[in-house]
Amino acid sequence: MAEGPRGKQAAQDFQAGTSGAYSDLATGKSAVSALRYDNPKEKGLDFIKFDGIEDGPNGTALLIDAKTKLATWNSGAQNSVMSTLERVDAALKDNPEFKVIYEFPNAKMATAAKDFINGTKYKNTVTVRVRKTP
Repeated sequence: MAEGPRGKQAAQDFQAGTSGAYSDLATGKSAVSALRYDNPKEKGLDFIKFDGIEDGPNGTALLIDAKTKLATWNSGAQNSVMSTLERVDAALKDNPEFKVIYEFPNAKMATAAKDFINGTKYKNTVTVRVRKTP
């Protein structure tokens, strides 16, 4: 699925470095992985986009969402994160051969995200990790 640049330049650069990420040089748009599912919300999107993909254990595919930080600075941002986690959880139930990883640039951001996610009912939905630098 094609996607134009989004967010601040630092976030775009971080997303571009995600394992399995690629771009169409002719259009300048990223080609991102998407997971289709039956959204229980009548007017909700029936897919979720990710920044990269890599092989996982036991025949699974790991869908990677690269984040410079998780948006938890106020209740509105937290509600948006919760909505996304709800959608990811529903999508993974429809597609058990996939796993989702939120990937961060450093341990501080990864720990903050993990602490927030672990305080929700979605603590087993998303794995959090720090991107390994080559």
